[in-house]
Amino acid sequence: MNEADFQIINSNNEIRWLDGSPLFICCANLYKENDSNELFANIKFMNIQPETLKSIKIDIICYGIIRNEIARIENYSFENINAKRNECFGDDTLIPIENPETMSIDIILNSAIDSDGEEWINEKAQHFNVSIKQNNISSYMGRYFENLRNSWSKKGLPLDKLLYAPQIGSNYWLCVCGTFNWSVESSCCKCGAELEWLLENTDVSSMNRNEKLFKHQNNEQEISPAETQIDTSKEQEASLNIQSKPKKRKKEKKSGFRFGKSKIAAFTIILLFAAALTFCTYYFLIPASNYYQATALINEGKYDEAIDSLSKLNGYSDSKQKILHAKYLKAKNLFNDKKYLEAADIFHQIDYSDSSEKYLEAMYKYGEFLYSNGDYISALKTLSDLYGYEDSEKLAEKVENIVMNKADEFYNKGEYSDASQLFMQIYEITKNTDALEKANSATLSQANYLYDTNKYVEALKLYESLSGYDHVDVTLKKLDALKKILSTSIHIGGSSSVWENTTMQCITCHSPTLVYQFILNANGKFTFYRYCTMHNTEDDYEIIKGQYKIEEDTIYILKHNGGSTKWVKFATIENLSFDNTISSKNARLVITNPFDKNHTSLSLYGNIVGENPSPI
Repeated sequence: MNEADFQIINSNNEIRWLDGSPLFICCANLYKENDSNELFANIKFMNIQPETLKSIKIDIICYGIIRNEIARIENYSFENINAKRNECFGDDTLIPIENPETMSIDIILNSAIDSDGEEWINEKAQHFNVSIKQNNISSYMGRYFENLRNSWSKKGLPLDKLLYAPQIGSNYWLCVCGTFNWSVESSCCKCGAELEWLLENTDVSSMNRNEKLFKHQNNEQEISPAETQIDTSKEQEASLNIQSKPKKRKKEKKSGFRFGKSKIAAFTIILLFAAALTFCTYYFLIPASNYYQATALINEGKYDEAIDSLSKLNGYSDSKQKILHAKYLKAKNLFNDKKYLEAADIFHQIDYSDSSEKYLEAMYKYGEFLYSNGDYISALKTLSDLYGYEDSEKLAEKVENIVMNKADEFYNKGEYSDASQLFMQIYEITKNTDALEKANSATLSQANYLYDTNKYVEALKLYESLSGYDHVDVTLKKLDALKKILSTSIHIGGSSSVWENTTMQCITCHSPTLVYQFILNANGKFTFYRYCTMHNTEDDYEIIKGQYKIEEDTIYILKHNGGSTKWVKFATIENLSFDNTISSKNARLVITNPFDKNHTSLSLYGNIVGENPSPI
């Protein structure tokens, strides 16, 4: 593949693994050929099992601009691979992607067959969900790295393989040379390093504990000769003072009284000592023990256990600060595992060290992750909220241009609804007025399309949604759509033969002088809207608030009779009948535009064919 002939639409270079599967995905790229604009997927795999890999079958999932699945290539096969352990394949294959709206891809490994004929099957159709990433060994070991380097060299192992901190998984381990090994393997299949030796010589927590113990033992102070001489002289001085003082004759007391008082005093001392011991144990010894155990858990990376233990100490010593420290380290660990959103959530909750800066960094990385995975709308929203952190504005602008260009493509192809949706999403995130203008333009084009295809009700709804859009064509089109709705042939009455070939939405009943108003809904049935009271002449009326309710397919109106009111069955929605006898075969049709706040009205006339309807 000549890369100059292609442009990258999306690239994911994260090494991923499905637990138990025989291979890694090293990268998955989506390309567009410059001349033909055709799309191609290019996927690089690595065999990690001891046996030679012969063939695999995969599904390629195609995602659109908003990370929605729009197409899928099922059981695409790689045959005659013959990839040995740690060998890569697939990167010389271009897989055609037929759906031109594809913006990113993902892979599901369905099955794999090795040289022994053994077949691995992904029964649950799981995605590659384990991210393979190791920390730099020098940064991980810190001041202990030189000791490790010397020990590694003494074992005769190549120094250029000492690259990463070893990592232990559920059924695998990653060597310092970066090679994947299965748990049953005691030494690395590539560099030969022994797992037990690696764990012993890279245990930073154990090294820290041993170093502290060593310092503690060496810091025990011995009594100096000078101190001994001073203490001796003090003893001698005390002895001389005692000898120089005249002896006083002690006044003898009765032995019984002396013995009883001594016994009570001794018993009291014992009680006080027991109480003091209990107090010290409960308030000092136990919390101190739990505190140091929690500190050890932090050093071992067991942050949740440490936080739980420290939370029970009720503020003992600096336990509250230790909790923040543990949460901070947990967030950093999540960040290193590329779980940026989880890390950002913790950084945002705590006020510790540089947590505010770390929050912005995690959200920025999350935005980059969304961008690289083709979820451009989510990426745009994430990056736009970072207030110019690093080059977030530049990257957000890049993502916005991608989405705008995609929306323009939709518009140019006549896919106005999709175009309007994308333009509006951009406007809601960035407040880009150009995006809003284009969203309204796409909506107007979609409404015009519906109008031209005789879908007047749907068109009218879209015209109404553009009420704040400054365009003269909108008002005229709304009026035309309303007229078209009225000119549609419909049937009203108890049976289809009662009023045939008449065009009416509202009937002016001469006798009770009521105007009942209806509008069509999307499926062509009637929905009751409101009714009006007539004054003096049929042309002079005012709109009042008509009360109605719809139960199943029946419309009820609230009628007032003197001081009482009651619900009266008015009509069925699908086949309307009126509760008033029409005395004339000529009826005036009145429609009040329900979408217009100014209540613009139109009047049309139609002839009633057949017998007058009977009351309900």
